[in-house]
Amino acid sequence: MPKKQREDEPKPPMSALATRRLRSLAASTQPVELEEVENVEKEKGEENVPGLPGEEIRKCREEIEMGLKKGGGKRVVISHVQISSGGGEAVPTSSTEAAVAAGGQGNIEIGIDTEVDKARMSNFTPTSENYIPARDGSCAIRMAPGETLVILGEYGLCVRKGAITISGAKLTRESGYCQVFAPSTHALPEIACVKVKGKEEDSNTEILITKTESGLRDLGRTCPVANGIWAPVGGGDGRSFHPLFTTSTPLPVLTIPKSWEETLRGVGKTTDTENTAPPVILLSGGKSVGKSSLSRILTNQLLTVETCPRIYYLDVDPGQPSFTPPGFLSLHALNRPILGPPFTSPHLPKTLITAHHIGYTSPREDPSAYIRAILALLSDYRFAALTDPGPLLINSAGWVKSLGLELLQEIIQASHATDVIYITSALSHSIPIMDVLPPTNPPRMHVLESCATSESPRFTAADLRTLQTSSFMHYCSDTLRWVVKPLAEIQPWRLPYAGAHPAIDGVSLLHEEDLSPAELLTAIDGTLVAIVEVDNDEESINETAKTILTPEGLPYLSTPPVPERSRAVGMALVKGVDVEKREIWVVATLSADAAEGLRGKRTVLVRGRLELCVAEIVAGVEEDGAGQGLPWVRFGGGSTGDGKGRSAWKVRRNLMRRGQQLGR
Repeated sequence: MPKKQREDEPKPPMSALATRRLRSLAASTQPVELEEVENVEKEKGEENVPGLPGEEIRKCREEIEMGLKKGGGKRVVISHVQISSGGGEAVPTSSTEAAVAAGGQGNIEIGIDTEVDKARMSNFTPTSENYIPARDGSCAIRMAPGETLVILGEYGLCVRKGAITISGAKLTRESGYCQVFAPSTHALPEIACVKVKGKEEDSNTEILITKTESGLRDLGRTCPVANGIWAPVGGGDGRSFHPLFTTSTPLPVLTIPKSWEETLRGVGKTTDTENTAPPVILLSGGKSVGKSSLSRILTNQLLTVETCPRIYYLDVDPGQPSFTPPGFLSLHALNRPILGPPFTSPHLPKTLITAHHIGYTSPREDPSAYIRAILALLSDYRFAALTDPGPLLINSAGWVKSLGLELLQEIIQASHATDVIYITSALSHSIPIMDVLPPTNPPRMHVLESCATSESPRFTAADLRTLQTSSFMHYCSDTLRWVVKPLAEIQPWRLPYAGAHPAIDGVSLLHEEDLSPAELLTAIDGTLVAIVEVDNDEESINETAKTILTPEGLPYLSTPPVPERSRAVGMALVKGVDVEKREIWVVATLSADAAEGLRGKRTVLVRGRLELCVAEIVAGVEEDGAGQGLPWVRFGGGSTGDGKGRSAWKVRRNLMRRGQQLGR
């Protein structure tokens, strides 16, 4: 088309992005072009900010023009609108004032453009009518169907009117109070307003967001991984939650793909079938494909959408467990939605039925013990389902090749799975689990493509394990809060291991049958151990009676208790051993009532290969000598213990041959 004809055509309306780009070049262009940008911006400003005084708009425009002339063409903040806690009209502020206002109590910052383009996190646009902060830090929010809101931090959530969805759960007024944990370690849950059946004409929703002080946000004092995960970059102002409308550093958001929704609805319908046994659903897939996120979404949907009274959750992933520290397999009963990542699970609503300690973060180390623990948990599920039936959801480990595939086959056969949901990084990839399905009565197979937003890429699996272990060590079950202070300052429990009524009947180490009893004290001092309760039947008593007394009088049990006649009740850090008083000092994850319940029962401490991060051990210790006398702490520079052999060997399985490196 000739150029002249194109110029004659009417120009389309200028977008906001084009306006901002033109303004960035205004300093070096003719005054006529600047006036054109101002006219467009005036129209958009008057349209987007109703009720804003014209004089204020003119002043803002003058500030922008001065900034453009001085800034050499750099983009500056176009507009900031501050909504006061009392409502009323919107007031424009400068970029600095708006940043302070957004961090202050009862204020919020809307839309804005700085020197970098900002990504949109929520399509909910706050105004003085739909976003009403209160002086106590809470906030009432009114949303229309289709609007979404993403919040970073920890907060209480109540639905006053209408219905919302969050992490697969559908919440209404009848759902009551829910506590939500949304750190940046995982994809942030999205609050979405949905229509209510029978009330299509008035489906607006009103929710109340309240601040919470669980103590978890202080975990960064002793665990560096927890630093900066509760507030946006540069926005740490002490508030417990931060609504995200736009951000220059986008965070992953937990969204449910359409393919997932269809599959989850199909699986959920099987729970409504009468006169049939509850379904057994197994989730499988490789590492970092979103199994944990899918398990929470499916659990929440079954509890709130399909209205199942309870869900049994069998967690057989020792590396990334959902409700226990790493190294444990567990069976829980759930009747409330799960609105938080695994490391917040000490505070999440759940009921522990049974747990077993395998001591490793992978079933690779002891496959037989791994399968024995799972079979024991399945037996406990069947016993519990006799009186309180409910679906069973199995979260498997991310090992789906070679021996891991054989273990999956045994789990499918032993659990009589009715549905298998396999998540793959690409639908074009092969599905290895198809080769191990039973030939008779095979389970229904569902293959989903990973949405790849379950976890933040800057946190590795080891980081999340460290975070989860530290979270359990600092959670106080008596006060239902996290008490974050150096472990060296926590008053330990003193458990007698000798005398007429010992609290500890044995100490065992996994896969250390050849350990000399004289080295037991050194092997457990400063390590993490599982607290295992052993049955009082004759066979169990005979097994635990086969102990060897060490020179310190410690009861050494060379063979750990079997899962069929034992259960793990908690985790503890051995802080020291008082040989004179025959006591083991521990900092445990048990409540006072749970510890009292162990009185008169046979208890064994079992050490695996779980580790506490170095920062937790040396927290509060300074190199100027203030840490002298604290356990396990010694600064370098000495002549003893600094040579070869000073630490345990670790096996590395990620080494590749030269041909693998070259892609052959």
